[in-house]
Amino acid sequence: MMKNIEVVAAIISSPDQIFATKRGYGEFKGWWEFPGGKIEQGESREEALHREIREELDAQITIDTLFETIEWDYPDFHLTMHCYLCTLENDNYTLKEHEDARWIDADSLFSVDWLPADLEVVRRLSLLHSVRARHSIRRYIDKPLSQEVIDKLNEKIRECNEKGNLHIQLVVNEKRGFNGIMAYGSFSGVSNYIVMAGAKSDTLGYRIGYYGEQIVLYAQQLGLGTCWAGISYRKIKGAYTLASEEKIACMISIGYPDEGGRVLKRKTSEMVSNISVDSPGWFALGVKAALQAPTAVNQQKFFFELMPQPSGCKPIVKAKALPSMVGYTKIDLGIAMYHFEIGAGLSNFEWSDTPFRI
Repeated sequence: MMKNIEVVAAIISSPDQIFATKRGYGEFKGWWEFPGGKIEQGESREEALHREIREELDAQITIDTLFETIEWDYPDFHLTMHCYLCTLENDNYTLKEHEDARWIDADSLFSVDWLPADLEVVRRLSLLHSVRARHSIRRYIDKPLSQEVIDKLNEKIRECNEKGNLHIQLVVNEKRGFNGIMAYGSFSGVSNYIVMAGAKSDTLGYRIGYYGEQIVLYAQQLGLGTCWAGISYRKIKGAYTLASEEKIACMISIGYPDEGGRVLKRKTSEMVSNISVDSPGWFALGVKAALQAPTAVNQQKFFFELMPQPSGCKPIVKAKALPSMVGYTKIDLGIAMYHFEIGAGLSNFEWSDTPFRI
């Protein structure tokens, strides 16, 4: 029977940087990880984390909230790792067990070799950084996408099409799609775009938003800019293919930005959720990430509700679209739900009555 090991880990952060340590002993010597260690008998998780950081770094931390619990099978044991967002109380630390340590920029998190379980946390941290860094880009420089980037995008699109039962297509080196009268003055330099299409269905909009935003954030990680477009495009014959039962829900421009994008005014967490002072930290993180989701004319017509939790059950969150004169609320909700998952962490909750299958 495989041994179970339960540990705590500190995700120590500063603006746009994450603190990482390099293990200096044992089987995983030389790999990078979040500092922390085993929970001793009689300790709470928080007490164990404070003790481990004192022992490993001779430092004091402030623990914010639980970020993620990772379940991971190593060859000889099963690991349960509770990861907490933390800050150092001052900049002083001393390496007492690790070989090295460094602050890593949020856009360079994959520049070191992370332990497999820690890498799962890094992937979510990287997505969360992309959520915060992404802005709608309407102006692009005249620089073609490399074949390597095209291949990576097409692989991501293939994955989303398979999971979402969609027919999303990447169109490259095609300049007519965003230079019509509807795009005049709004877009410039668009040579590439993503056709967001699928079979006609009541759930198509939700799936377009949920899986399309996965492509958008992946493009952000590749150094590209994007913008969701509901009406600012033209349908160019021969640029893509559609079956008789399929329709285009929207398009997404994509390319190398010629602008920084606009910082838009957002609603408050209280306006889009039932958050309160008693809400868990992960729910607050989820709502905050959802508020960064792009929506039609920045309408943010969605609502997240933390449901009463039955004893012994995982917390339940209900998401719904609100009425709108503008429309596109299904797409908007799909995008916002994906953002909420990134912020809240799927290990912390379950969806209730989702409008589509995830």
